[in-house]
Amino acid sequence: MVFEREPGYWLGALYFSYALALALVLPVTAWLMHRGVESATIVVATFAQCALWSPLTFRYARLVWMYLDQGLDPR
Repeated sequence: MVFEREPGYWLGALYFSYALALALVLPVTAWLMHRGVESATIVVATFAQCALWSPLTFRYARLVWMYLDQGLDPR
């Protein structure tokens, strides 16, 4: 499938990337807050998780965006 779109096409995938990252990071962050861990440690853990999960969320956010685009506007 040739998939060349206009500039800025992947901008919508940012929203999905944010939602995926939030879904992956929020449970651990909430658990750390519930355990009474220091705020600085929670921030470091959250940034570390975001760094580790970013390749996965980047790829799958674009995949979800492509499927949504093809579902709403088939070519």
